[in-house]
Amino acid sequence: MKPTTRKRYERIRQAAAHMYGTMPVMHLYAALAHDFDLSEERIRKILAKNAPP
Repeated sequence: MKPTTRKRYERIRQAAAHMYGTMPVMHLYAALAHDFDLSEERIRKILAKNAPP
């Protein structure tokens, strides 16, 4: 993975961390998808890779 992609994914994870608990998770995915110009499915996959087992 390119370093720029890693940085972008980290920014997405940080934004999600700030939003957790403030809205339903599906709305969080939609908001992040809109902010980062990605699909909701892609946002879910990015956040799932950092999820604890």
